[in-house]
This record gives sequence, structure tokens and C-alpha cells, in this order.
Amino acid sequence: MRITDEITENYLEQIGNLEKKIFPRSFYKKEQLQEMKAKNDYLFLIAEEQGKVQGYVIAHDSLDIMEIMKIAVAETERGQNTARVLFEKLLEATQMNIILEVRESNLRAIRFYEKMGMKKISLRKGYYGDNGENAVIMLLERGE
Repeated sequence: MRITDEITENYLEQIGNLEKKIFPRSFYKKEQLQEMKAKNDYLFLIAEEQGKVQGYVIAHDSLDIMEIMKIAVAETERGQNTARVLFEKLLEATQMNIILEVRESNLRAIRFYEKMGMKKISLRKGYYGDNGENAVIMLLERGE
């Protein structure tokens, strides 16, 4: 597995397809991904092998904090430490505090983020428009 921040059209196409499978209710369309790629305040990290995207992180530099917009691993690659490697590469790429929101029912993801050092800091009630589910806000504070 190789981690890259070089985003080709082929990678964007694959990410778009993974988005639809992994996040059927909240996926980014290819056009949205292209717009993000064109901006300097978005960071894409891709785990790939032989040109096939195994997982990815999309993070947004919001001036004073890095927000993870998406972190995802292809179903066939789960359990291979892909998410951990991507998260660690994100930590290498920025010294900023990191924040994200995750569905309250996504206990597997919450446990993963806690293992990576993130803490639950807040709850956004009814955040997800598709079903009214709450979002757990998690933060990783980095040393000053």
C-alpha cells in the first residue's frame, strides 16, 4: 500500500464510486471532488495499490483547525490498518488540531477515532438530514 497526495482524474473517479457505496446518503459527487481538488485548503490522502484506491481522507484546512470531511476504506480493504495509516499520514501532514463529526450510531468509527486519540466534545442533535440522527463531534488536540 502506498499513500499519495497526488490526485489524478482516475483517483477522483474511484473516490466518487467509493463515496456512493460507503456514504449512500451523503456522498460527494465527482464534480464536488474536482472543486475541492482545485482549492488549496483541501487535502486529499489516498491509500492505493497498483492504481486502485483502497481508502482516502479528505480534510479541510479551516485556518485554525483541520476538519476531516471524509475518511473511508473500501469494504474489501477493511481490517488491513488502512484507516490507521491514512490517519497517521494526516497527523504528519498537519500540526493543527483535528475535528470531525460522525454519526452517533457509527460505534466502530467512534472507537477507531478514540484509539487515534480523539475525544468526544459535543453532540449536534438532529444533524443528519436524512434521518435526524445526532452527530458526535470529536477533537484531537495537538500540542502548541
